[in-house]
Amino acid sequence: ENATLRAELFGAREGGAATTFAGAEVVRSTWSSSDNYFIINKGTRDGVTAGQGVLQNNNAIGRVVEASDRFALALPLINQSVEWSVRIGSKGPVARLVWEGGDAARAMLYDVPRSAVFAAGDSVVSSGFQGYFPAGLMVGTVGQEAPEFDGQFLNVPVQLAADFRTLRYVELATTGGRKEIQSLLSTEGAPEP
Repeated sequence: ENATLRAELFGAREGGAATTFAGAEVVRSTWSSSDNYFIINKGTRDGVTAGQGVLQNNNAIGRVVEASDRFALALPLINQSVEWSVRIGSKGPVARLVWEGGDAARAMLYDVPRSAVFAAGDSVVSSGFQGYFPAGLMVGTVGQEAPEFDGQFLNVPVQLAADFRTLRYVELATTGGRKEIQSLLSTEGAPEP
């Protein structure tokens, strides 16, 4: 029911943009290694495909990377091998979210322009650029610590919104146009994403 209501909400808010949601349950997960993952109880027979975003309580938490008949493997935000495209606030700069290991509640934003205006507690949301999630889903908030300046950009600490130690019921997002965009990027001469 939550997945159906969320799809209707996004359809109304995004002017009818085709984002659909389906419910699933996490059957196994890790949160204390560098290559964390979680497995859900839905697979290809339920319409699950690689590239779908995964949400918990309207927070972006990961993406599906592989699916079998009855199960799917997903990588969470707290996996060191994955970067995520996010935005500070609804109109702020786009940056890369990277989890550097250790604390499952903290991550770092990279490539934030020095001129960006933001404050501790400001929302960090999905940008919609990677196609896993619609834009505007909560990822976390800007941390209390001062940003680090690396010579060109700011590195900004982020408090993640989801508690990855308690994952159980999740939703899978299918963003309209994702396959078409991927086909354009995979044509000869297109830049790699």
